[in-house]
Amino acid sequence: MENKMSENKLKEVLEKQQNKESDIATEETLHIIGFMVGNEEYAVPILNVKEIVKPIEFTRVPAVPDYVLGVFNLRGTVLPLINMRLSLAYLLLNKMQIQDTLSSTNKTK
Repeated sequence: MENKMSENKLKEVLEKQQNKESDIATEETLHIIGFMVGNEEYAVPILNVKEIVKPIEFTRVPAVPDYVLGVFNLRGTVLPLINMRLSLAYLLLNKMQIQDTLSSTNKTK
């Protein structure tokens, strides 16, 4: 009787482990890469990152927003060099200006 009971208990434990393994197999894992801009921390999905390049020489370009530092040549392709700190601050400032405009428009109605 005791042997039968321990067999049933063993079967229960095995079934629970198999269920846990199948649950783990269906979970999706999101891999991210983190970086800092000033004192702020950011993260993006690693699949969105094409490449990380060491700093190289760049050429300044006239008549571009302040956050565009210039362009550089990477294996024959000309790419923009963006100062993310200024770019994110620029986006935040624009969003705040739009909200201010909307709120002042709503107040005059």
